Amino acid sequence: MVNPVNQIVMKKTIQLISLCLMGILSLGLCSCEQRSEEEVGRALSIKVFAPTRVTPGETVTVSGTGLDKVKSVTLAGNKVTDFKVVNANMLYAQVPASATVAKGVVSVDTGDDQAEAKAELEIVLPTVTSCNPNDIVDGGTSITIFGTSLEAVSEAVFPGDLVVPSVDFLRKSDHQIVIPVPEKVTTGVGRVTLLTAGGSTLNSPEVKFVKKRTGHYEDIELTIYDKPYEVTYSKPLYIMKEWTDKWQVGMVISVYVRQKGEDKTEIKLLAGDGSDYKLPDKPFNNGQWYTSWTGEQVISFVLTQKLWDDCWDDAKLYKGRAFRFSGKNYYIDKITVSATVWVWDDED
Repeated sequence: MVNPVNQIVMKKTIQLISLCLMGILSLGLCSCEQRSEEEVGRALSIKVFAPTRVTPGETVTVSGTGLDKVKSVTLAGNKVTDFKVVNANMLYAQVPASATVAKGVVSVDTGDDQAEAKAELEIVLPTVTSCNPNDIVDGGTSITIFGTSLEAVSEAVFPGDLVVPSVDFLRKSDHQIVIPVPEKVTTGVGRVTLLTAGGSTLNSPEVKFVKKRTGHYEDIELTIYDKPYEVTYSKPLYIMKEWTDKWQVGMVISVYVRQKGEDKTEIKLLAGDGSDYKLPDKPFNNGQWYTSWTGEQVISFVLTQKLWDDCWDDAKLYKGRAFRFSGKNYYIDKITVSATVWVWDDED
């Protein structure tokens, strides 16, 4: 007959052994699962890459697993000679400069294993077919360049090494780009050089660029005559249109006169052909001024539209004479003109 105490001890011993076996089995299962996850993490794979459309010379970023063991990379059929492994999850691969236009897979190889991306990579090379305008292009306007794969252009360089980045393009698509022409573009025959992110270059057809001229208004006073001249009725002083190219309606003409002796002075203004010209402004009265004075006086009057029409019209000019001062007993020492004129900034 079995002792009851021994039965109890045996039962507890069996339970303890069962618990130990279960613990050992659980540890073994956990270890297997951990090893399985580590093996998956070390497995070679490509999860994603960017960009998906590139030009020769550009860099493609590849993300995945097991990439730290990669020994070769292929981009759309082009074997990469320049790539850099960052870690097990990332590497950089540069599209060869000699890469051909293609569309294909991105693949990596460790020597023992291979992996490729699900998406395809497209390698493009922009081309230029024409431009508009195709003759003269003014600074400050725009030029449209036509071609293929122009979406890949990253910047344009104009004569004078003036760079326009693609963010400043007025329009950008695969078949045309519209680029603002810098105002200070160098004048002359030249081309627009287009650059891609990868460093490839191509040129537009030759056109003639014209720098945009800028200027400003200036108040000027020009001396057009400065030699003392004794005026008489027989020897009037003619103001010649050729004396300056700054003539314009609204300018002020100032005549510096000096009396000769004490006799009454007669000053008369006439049109170039000898006909009387009647100025409405003082000091002239019906085209003449009779007075006496001492020292020098300045007679100023405005070149009105009527005076311009009567005296400056080329059809009415007599031997280039715009108008003349006549009279007696006075000298003209100097004649000046003053006006607000437009001056080009690039003029010497």
